[in-house]
Parts: sequence; C-alpha cells; structure tokens
Amino acid sequence: MFNQEVLNGFRNTHRPAAAEIPATRPDCRAFVAVYPPVPKLRPDQWLIRKFEIPAKLIDTEVKDEDLLDPEFVSLDTLLLVERWLRIHKLQDAVFLPTMKTDYPL
Repeated sequence: MFNQEVLNGFRNTHRPAAAEIPATRPDCRAFVAVYPPVPKLRPDQWLIRKFEIPAKLIDTEVKDEDLLDPEFVSLDTLLLVERWLRIHKLQDAVFLPTMKTDYPL
C-alpha cells in the first residue's frame, strides 16, 4: 500500500504522505493524507485527513472552511490505517510525501 520511500518517511522523519483520489463533485479535487505519530507530540496516534476542495483553490492558501466533506481520523497503528484505507476503497491510491504532491495543507 505504501512504497518504501513513504514508509521510510513515516519511520525516520515522521513525514506525512498524501494521495489525490477521485473527487465526488465536479470542478473539485480530493485528497487523503496520512500523518505518522510524532514521538514527542502524539507517540501512538496516526492521523488521516480526507477532503475535497474546489479545484480553483489548489494554488491558494486553503483554510479549513474551504474543505468539503472533511474527515479527520485518529488511529493507533499503521495496520489500522491500512484497514481504514481499504474500507474506504483507497488501498490503490498512490501515496507520496506531501511535498511531491499538490496536497494543499
């Protein structure tokens, strides 16, 4: 589900990864991001953030109120993150470090 670069980022630098997923609305883009635990802040907490935004906002500063259908999930393990992605039919999404995507947050 996650390539070695993403897994290394999770483990070594606590770097999040994101994927663009199919949007459910016209003229929107949708994303899902996985944030690994940060030892000093949230040592056992993986976070998932999923949302859509109007495509015209992709190159602007996006605020929380711009997000459409936002979901924010906290899970205890990477295994639970992978299960959540499968349940939401996102197991085939191509995750990359957020800096290599159009992920706006």
